[in-house]
Amino acid sequence: MADDAGLMAALAAGEDGALDAVARRLSSPLRALGTRIVGVTAADDVVQETLERVWRHASRFDPARGTLEAWALRIGRNVAIGHLRRDRSQSSGAAAVPVDVERMADPGAGPADVAERAAVAGA
Repeated sequence: MADDAGLMAALAAGEDGALDAVARRLSSPLRALGTRIVGVTAADDVVQETLERVWRHASRFDPARGTLEAWALRIGRNVAIGHLRRDRSQSSGAAAVPVDVERMADPGAGPADVAERAAVAGA
């Protein structure tokens, strides 16, 4: 977790390479989350918007509250749900199908949660 804090402090300070390191670390899990919630075509938009929010709010990251991945995936989930809501409101001309956002955004443990629990249990 000290690694998370250092990386986010570097990002907040605007250090060269910090955003690239964060993007390399988070892009794949964010893309998987985006694909699961909004589909393949909008997943990259979710990744981009999430990384922008992580960068903009880097100073708010608190490693005492969880890992960087968990924090970023929560932001990504919120971004993806926002995309679903915007898409639903923009399709007012057609008969809109109600979207059960809570069902689509599975609250069950994802890979990052399972890995974190295993790491904590082993420590």
